[in-house]
Amino acid sequence: MLRKGALYNDMPRYVCCAGNLPSSGKCGESQCPELCLCTEVVCCFCNSVSSTRFLLQDEFNIQTTQCDNCIFGFMFCLQQ
Repeated sequence: MLRKGALYNDMPRYVCCAGNLPSSGKCGESQCPELCLCTEVVCCFCNSVSSTRFLLQDEFNIQTTQCDNCIFGFMFCLQQ
């Protein structure tokens, strides 16, 4: 829901993991973006959260803090 909002409900703009992975854009997202987004959230939750965060940071020119890096590093460690 957050990613859809970050894309302003313009789902044709959706790309898996916001284009941050080598397989992004090659997963058939254009045919059914809502299903692909749901699959991304279920299978790759940490990547989904961080991708949405990076998308918003780029759009609104928000800088990353050391605390942000620590939280996301810990989240990725937990996922592994």
